[in-house]
Amino acid sequence: MANNTEALNTLRETNVLDDDTVAALEKSIADFKLVFRTSAGKSLSEQFDALDEAEIQQEQLVIKK
Repeated sequence: MANNTEALNTLRETNVLDDDTVAALEKSIADFKLVFRTSAGKSLSEQFDALDEAEIQQEQLVIKK
């Protein structure tokens, strides 16, 4: 995002997240994913299949006072 300050400046100045700004931000993220590599050497641009609802596990945190 540091290289694409236009989208961030627009958002800061107008305080409006319109379709053009969203598109610019999404393009910046997509461009970042193309060049970023994980420590395992994999690209973030690889596509993954969505998990089935049965595969999603949620835990509940209970905080005692």
